[in-house]
Amino acid sequence: MRVDFLRAAGPAGATPDAAVIVPDAMMGFAVNYGNSFHLREQLLYKIRSASKGHQVAFVVGSGLTRETVPGVSEYVAMMRKSLESEPWLSARFDEEITGPTWTEKYQQAAAFISHVKDQDHLNQIIRKGVIRACRDVDSMPEDEIDELVKDESLLRLLEKEGTWNLGIGVEAFGLLLTLIPPEKRGPVLTTNFDPLIEVSIRSAGARPAVQWMVEDGSISDFDSDDAIDVIHMHGYWRRGGTLHTQSQLGRDRMELDGSIRERLRNKYVVVCAYGGWRDAFTKSIMGRLRERNCLGMEVSWAWHMQAHELSSLNGIGKELQQIHCVAQFVGVDADLLFLEVLTKL
Repeated sequence: MRVDFLRAAGPAGATPDAAVIVPDAMMGFAVNYGNSFHLREQLLYKIRSASKGHQVAFVVGSGLTRETVPGVSEYVAMMRKSLESEPWLSARFDEEITGPTWTEKYQQAAAFISHVKDQDHLNQIIRKGVIRACRDVDSMPEDEIDELVKDESLLRLLEKEGTWNLGIGVEAFGLLLTLIPPEKRGPVLTTNFDPLIEVSIRSAGARPAVQWMVEDGSISDFDSDDAIDVIHMHGYWRRGGTLHTQSQLGRDRMELDGSIRERLRNKYVVVCAYGGWRDAFTKSIMGRLRERNCLGMEVSWAWHMQAHELSSLNGIGKELQQIHCVAQFVGVDADLLFLEVLTKL
C-alpha cells in the first residue's frame, strides 16, 4: 500500500501541540481533551510497548468506510426509492420520516420499511448499498443486482473474490492490523455491516476471523494466532438480518454485554470513526461507570467533531467524562490517524 502521499497535516481545528481545555458548566470542572497528534503518539507507544496481558484493541464505526459505502442520508434515499412503485407508501414515508438529524431519519426509515415490508426487504437495500463499493457490479443491470442481493452464497463469493474500492482509511487500518504482532493484537469490534475491514485484511495478506451478532449471544474466542478477530456487533451484510432502529440497538443483550467486557478486559481500546450510538458497546462501557470498575481497560475515545461541538452535546461524551479509564480526543480524522501511524510504525 502506498502511503507516500501522506503529509503530516492533521485535521483542521485542533492545535497539534496542545491539549484542548473546555470549561464544562454541567460537570463543574474543565474538560481536558487530547487531539489527533496526541492519539497518534499514544497509539504508536501502546503498539510498541503492548504485552500479551495488555493488548491493543479497536472499536470502529461507519466513519472508517464513508468514502465508498453509503452513509445514513444515502440509505434513507435508497429506502424511499424502493417504494416508488407504490406512491401511497412513498407519500406516507415522507410524512413519517421527520427526525431532526439524518441518524434519526435513518432509524425511522428502517423501522418504516420493516413495518410496511419486512426485514428481508430492508436487508436487500443494505446489501445494494454495500455492493456499491465493489467495482464488479458497476455495469450490472438492475434486475441482476436485485437477484444478486437475494443470494448469500453469491455475496460470499463476491466478498472474497470481487474487486472492492477501499478508502484510504480502511486500507490503512487493515495493513496496520497485520503489522501489530499477534501477541499484542486484540479484537476489532465494529458497528459496520460491510466487509471492507475483512477485505482490507485479506488485501494486506492476512486472514480475518469474522463473527456477527444480531441476537444476544457470546463472542467466540478463536484460538488462532494468525487470524485477526473482527466482530460485527450489529450484524453482517450477507448473513441474515442487521440492526438499525433505536429499539433494536438499545435492547438488552446481557450475554453479549458480558462477552464484550471479557474480550476487552485489560486491553488498550481505541474507539474511532464511531458516533457513540446507544448500542451494545456503549451500554457495556456505561455499565463500567455504574460499577466503578473498568476491568483493567484503558480507553482512548476519538471524536471527529471539535471540542466546542462535543461539549455542547448532552450525550455520551458527557457521561464518558466521569469514567476515569476513558480519555477523549477531538478533531480526529480516522483516515489520517491510521495513515500517520503506518508511516511511523
